Amino acid sequence: MSQSELHVASPVASHTYTVTMLFSKFKIVCMPTKKLNDEIFQGLGNPAKRALANAGIDSVKKLSSFSEKEILKLHGVGPSSIPVLKKLLEEKSLSFKAQHK
Repeated sequence: MSQSELHVASPVASHTYTVTMLFSKFKIVCMPTKKLNDEIFQGLGNPAKRALANAGIDSVKKLSSFSEKEILKLHGVGPSSIPVLKKLLEEKSLSFKAQHK
C-alpha cells in the first residue's frame, strides 16, 4: 500500500494536520504542535516561538545548549530573532553554545 503525507497548517495556531493519501482516500490526523510558554520568549515573533517549541526548546537553559548557527537553521527563526534571544540568555547569565569553526 503506497502512501504519502502532506503537513498542512491549521487555522488554529496550535495545531497542524498531517494528510495521508492512501489510494485516493484521505485520512486527516490532527497533531497538535508543542506550545511554548509565551512569557519565556517574550519579544519573539510567533514563527520563531513555534520553531523553538517544535525543536523542543522550551526554556532559556535549553536554548543555551545551541549555537546561534543552529538556531538560525530552524525554519521560522531569522536574524532579527538573535538579539532578542541573546538578551534573554544574558538576563539568566547564559549564552549561546560556542561555535566550532
